[in-house]
Amino acid sequence: MTDVSRTDNHDHRSDRKVNGAVIYVIGTGDEQHVKIGKTRQDVGARRRQHEGRGPGRQEYHFLAGVLGGDSDEKAVHRHFRHHLMPDEKEWFHAAEPIVSWVRWLRQQWFVASTEAECSALPRESADRWLPAPERITPPPQRLAFGPWGSLEAPEITGDDYYTDQRIIAAAREAMGGIDLDPASHPVANRIVQARTIYTHSTDGLAQEWAGRVWCNPPFGLWETWAARINHEWASGRIDEMCVLIATRSLTALSVAPMLAASAALCILRGRIPFWGPKATSSPDDGHAIVYFGEHAHRFIRAFAPLGTVFTGLSEVPA
Repeated sequence: MTDVSRTDNHDHRSDRKVNGAVIYVIGTGDEQHVKIGKTRQDVGARRRQHEGRGPGRQEYHFLAGVLGGDSDEKAVHRHFRHHLMPDEKEWFHAAEPIVSWVRWLRQQWFVASTEAECSALPRESADRWLPAPERITPPPQRLAFGPWGSLEAPEITGDDYYTDQRIIAAAREAMGGIDLDPASHPVANRIVQARTIYTHSTDGLAQEWAGRVWCNPPFGLWETWAARINHEWASGRIDEMCVLIATRSLTALSVAPMLAASAALCILRGRIPFWGPKATSSPDDGHAIVYFGEHAHRFIRAFAPLGTVFTGLSEVPA
């Protein structure tokens, strides 16, 4: 599980000036209150300044950080004003809407989930991260732990092999961007940079897909995911989609309908490296990218440097 940065009070390793102002969220050790503030200095030092002054004068935990300005900070405060503590301007009760927003923030590639990451945050338009109804939704099941426990990233499993950034860059070029990754992890999304991700806990198999989709599904569940990929493509909600698949799975009966609906296929050259806590840089199989969409020419241009591309895969009637 990913820690929620329970930083020691005297650990100054992250004392670095940040690139612009950071809108930060810190939480009290008893998980009852959060502070939403802004600083242009080191976030860890700022957190330590608050310790001993805020509610209960207790230890605080860094929860999330994103680049923003005065107007952005004020917009967040206005949105959650009903949860403000009495006579406070930046301290809030740890209400579910705030926790849900922070939970969503921590899954975005441009948001820091540790203090150290605040020193190299990319700048994203505030309309990408300010509180909004679609970003304040409760978890799909009742949580058996406190608010900060619910912010931890989904459990890393044996199927968590994150895709090499060269392949992600080619998929982004082929589709003009990535709107959704339905089989993702917050760590993987630092490279994929999808606008929306579904994880082990939010279950992409139970959600609707839309837009431009990148999918690297759990290879141990190909029969289930192949059927879902076909179903979602047939729904008409998806504009384009790139799917990573092991070459040994291309002949599986469950994959045949998926290939029949696709527009192009790239057999990647060599053994592609994966990354992540349990990944290997030397997999035991080759891999391919299956493309769905009406812009096969862009797919060819993007993936030709990485392998051999085939088009016209749709089934020909007997």
